[in-house]
Amino acid sequence: MKFFVWPISLALFTIFGCNARKAQTTTTTLTQTKILTDTFNPGFYKNIQAINYPVSYALYKAQSNKLFPILFLFDPHGDGALPVSLYQKVADSLQIILVGNHQIKNGMDAAAIEIIWQQWYNDIKQRIKFDTNNVYVAGFSGGAKAASVAAQTTLVKGLICMGAAPFNPSLLRNNINYIGITGNADLNYTDLLSADSMANMQKHQLIIFNGKHEWCPATVLTDAVAAMLIWNNDDSVLKSNYTKNQLKLIAKLKQKKQYLDASISYNALISVDNKPGFNNELSDLKNSAYYKNQLYASKSVLINEQNNKQHYAVMMQQGIDTGYWINEVKMLQKLIQNEMLMASNQRLLSFLSLMAYTLSNKALAQNNITAAQYFTNCYNIVDTSNAETNFLKAIVAARLGNNNQAIQQLNVAKQKGFTNWNRINAEPAFTNLNWRE
Repeated sequence: MKFFVWPISLALFTIFGCNARKAQTTTTTLTQTKILTDTFNPGFYKNIQAINYPVSYALYKAQSNKLFPILFLFDPHGDGALPVSLYQKVADSLQIILVGNHQIKNGMDAAAIEIIWQQWYNDIKQRIKFDTNNVYVAGFSGGAKAASVAAQTTLVKGLICMGAAPFNPSLLRNNINYIGITGNADLNYTDLLSADSMANMQKHQLIIFNGKHEWCPATVLTDAVAAMLIWNNDDSVLKSNYTKNQLKLIAKLKQKKQYLDASISYNALISVDNKPGFNNELSDLKNSAYYKNQLYASKSVLINEQNNKQHYAVMMQQGIDTGYWINEVKMLQKLIQNEMLMASNQRLLSFLSLMAYTLSNKALAQNNITAAQYFTNCYNIVDTSNAETNFLKAIVAARLGNNNQAIQQLNVAKQKGFTNWNRINAEPAFTNLNWRE
């Protein structure tokens, strides 16, 4: 059984949140209006409405009257309060202001993002005191793509992309600093590796943490923002502390014979503190047998991972029996001693989930119910704990006229944590469904 829902491409299954075709490199259209007043006392504000624009945002200010650097945060779902609440300790430790936007989200093109970004910046510039020489942007997943749109303006000194590479690195200014952050089990892991290898920005780093496709831990963002502040301000105290912390981390990694990870940490250290001795140590490390063996193993795992992605894309598009996916998921979920391979398996599971989700939605959009049944079943197999799988299966059941099964699937989605009742109420297939939240 083959489902030609649309021409398939692996690039289609890389998470992105903005349409780069409409992007244009901008010098700056952000206003330099004088601050009217510092409206907000120190603290956390979940939802602030802009005065003259249809824009709202979250804010966190630490306890100080000095002009702080500011970090603009972009969430893929337009939940600006989420990253602001996650990173308050980062703000406290580095003395920065955090703001998170509520309008910019996945699916928006670059032109729309630019307009909201300009309005957002202008409102904050008039209402909050901050150091205009220390403006940084950061985002996760589709939010990273949006942040890279904002980074085209000359007022931005640094860009931090988590869980997704910049939407088009060639459009970024050469004099902007860049840091990519990824979990070792993130499905966009290879994209962040590729972006770092092609980075032509003034200063750049790659940070890898143990985790999946998610906002990075606060400790990781602390290191990233600290590097940005050092690059832009040459803060000797911050630089000294950063160097000490990186050397401790490198020593631990070398003790564990994790030389490949140690080389990444060396690169981060050298980008901040370029002492000749550190370069010599990195050179010695790369000449070691441990490093060469780990580098070879890593390349082999990534090549095999890419081959598996291509194979899975063909198998799912051809509609192979769902028993195949049950067996593949069991194999990928097995606990193994090889950490590189284990992380690769997690990335493949995430890839399968995204692919099944995308194909399910495309089939539903085309009202190809036969294909939608298959893809939603696959989605449920590869990502069983995800409530979205049951929401989509409920749509399929309702379109087939099986209201009892649709209600059953919605109840399962609710048990798994689904709470977006607006989506249920807005779904045409559920019009005649007797279901209560």
